[in-house]
Amino acid sequence: MKKTLAITAIALATLTGAAQAMTQTEVSPEAQLLVPSADFSGLSNAQVATINSIVHSGDTNSEKSGQIRSILN
Repeated sequence: MKKTLAITAIALATLTGAAQAMTQTEVSPEAQLLVPSADFSGLSNAQVATINSIVHSGDTNSEKSGQIRSILN
């Protein structure tokens, strides 16, 4: 439940910053460190923006990697 609320909040923040989401085309290198085996190709701009928001959130690295994996699956 906590993870779902966090993902929903991040998605909402991403939607309110639509102009920013349109300019983000690369996943943060920190995301690649959190989930080293992940395939980040083929993501939409909104997914990239959400992943980048997760990376810069105050969550633990374990929570961040779980949230990123849920987007990638």
